Amino acid sequence: MTQPGEVTMLLVIGSYNRDLVLTMAQLPAAGETVAAAGVAQFDGGKGSNQAVQAARCGVRVTMVGALGADGAGQSARALWAAEGIDAYVQDCTAATGQAVIFVDAAGENCIAVVAGANGALASAYVAGAVRDVAPRVVLAQREVPDAAILAGFHAARALGALTMLNAAPAGVVPAALLAATDLLVVNEGEAAALGGDLAALAAGHALGVIVTQGAAGATRIARDGAVRAWPAFAVAVRDTTGAGDAFTGCLAAWLAMGATIDAAMPFALAAGALACTRDGAVPSLHGRAAIAAMAGCPGAVVPA
Repeated sequence: MTQPGEVTMLLVIGSYNRDLVLTMAQLPAAGETVAAAGVAQFDGGKGSNQAVQAARCGVRVTMVGALGADGAGQSARALWAAEGIDAYVQDCTAATGQAVIFVDAAGENCIAVVAGANGALASAYVAGAVRDVAPRVVLAQREVPDAAILAGFHAARALGALTMLNAAPAGVVPAALLAATDLLVVNEGEAAALGGDLAALAAGHALGVIVTQGAAGATRIARDGAVRAWPAFAVAVRDTTGAGDAFTGCLAAWLAMGATIDAAMPFALAAGALACTRDGAVPSLHGRAAIAAMAGCPGAVVPA
């Protein structure tokens, strides 16, 4: 928990999953069996990944989530403690969330997730945590209940905090949740699931919409319809798992430190690119110095 006098810049409402990662030459087609070249377990979950990335960028982070009374839950607590992340944990009888990830030789992946305890995260618990912590920015993804996110966003707005939604996994987002979101971050598939009219979508958010586009970089559509695109950084891709989380976590960290979106974007893109150079989600998340160096701004300082 945050101690008196300490300021939590970023609060993350989200999931923790224990990831089982299988590597193979190519992803299986429907009905096909393929041989896996290797298997490994990692800490994962979009919320946890983004919280870790933000913490490695140097901001004080609070994670709000739900865990089971099992080994995976213990791993989550140990991870957050090691990363210096404060945690509000709702204890659940359900098992901690799990994910199975297939990764091919080109680094592309497909993922199946069992929500487990993540699906039990309660609205009142989340809202209470936001009020207790009073962060500058509240970030969420959609691996926990929309109702819990909405409760957290309402509490955040009452405190004057910025709300940021990474609408992943793809799907229809309730109108009330979109209305409570200041900045929406999606990939191209998630944007299509929301109707694909990015200008109309951006008009509903104070800070607009950011669309990540993999090797093509990212584009921001502002509320007034203005569009700006940024190119991606070229890297040797090993595993794309966690790249989107690296981007989003880094972006949230820089915004929490007072940077504008335009100033933060090169760092977020650098974080996403660097995450593609290592296996796994958490092991691929780089620190502030490496991110700033790739962004061409070593020693970069943003307002505290």
